[in-house]
Amino acid sequence: MNQHVVSCGMQIVLFILNQPTTMNDTTFSNNKRPLLLALAWSFFFLLPPIKAYNQSASQSNIKNGYESELVQWNHQLKGVSYALNSSKTTPCQRKVLTKILKYTEVYRNQLQKSYDRTSEVLRTFKENDPELFEQVNNIRDKDGNVTDVYIKVINDYGAENGIYGSTNLNQSAHDIDAYTSPYGDYSVLVKVAECPKVLSLLAHEFGHVIYQVPNLASYVMYYQQAYGASGNSITGRGHLPDDPSHLSVKRVLKSFHRKSRKGP
Repeated sequence: MNQHVVSCGMQIVLFILNQPTTMNDTTFSNNKRPLLLALAWSFFFLLPPIKAYNQSASQSNIKNGYESELVQWNHQLKGVSYALNSSKTTPCQRKVLTKILKYTEVYRNQLQKSYDRTSEVLRTFKENDPELFEQVNNIRDKDGNVTDVYIKVINDYGAENGIYGSTNLNQSAHDIDAYTSPYGDYSVLVKVAECPKVLSLLAHEFGHVIYQVPNLASYVMYYQQAYGASGNSITGRGHLPDDPSHLSVKRVLKSFHRKSRKGP
């Protein structure tokens, strides 16, 4: 989806559908949703399309996981503003658009804060351990394919299940040696919790990335055998004493803690 033109009108429709029905403001209440959706579709043709955003535009492999979504929502705000100022927009549509703009701005501002914080963490990490940063920044799979590593620092991440960092483990449908994530083939998604130890959490996940990307097919087989039918809790998976990805994490953390300075 990130490689295709995205319509602001479609984004608005999805935004309305995803709103909770228990908001104090009843704009998106169940009885009004059909009308809002009809109106959103009625001014669909008024909104300029969002230009495709190329995830691979950056030369680095390590990327801010919020960037593409933030770009899309910035375009959406411009599209709604365009429709508000259009002579083709009716007063009823303009009233609904004003409400949609309000909630879109709130969500976009939340994304901006998450993007800024993730960028800050990445900058500080690079300052603390430039060698480790560059190792991940140039990671390639078994066949030598460049693999992008998308990072998200998330508030309240792990509060429910006690997992404060994660690296997805998924193979491409086209190549068992190629990683895939919500960002597409040849990409990895790393999530870490916003907390005082965020740099250590990121170093931990980088340890997984360093082993898993070039050894994906063999590690998936090991993982399925080691954890698939076992009684290990989800928090313990990937960390058996002889797990090669876990051993990579231990090596990385030992080096990182020796080099690192105080984080953000």
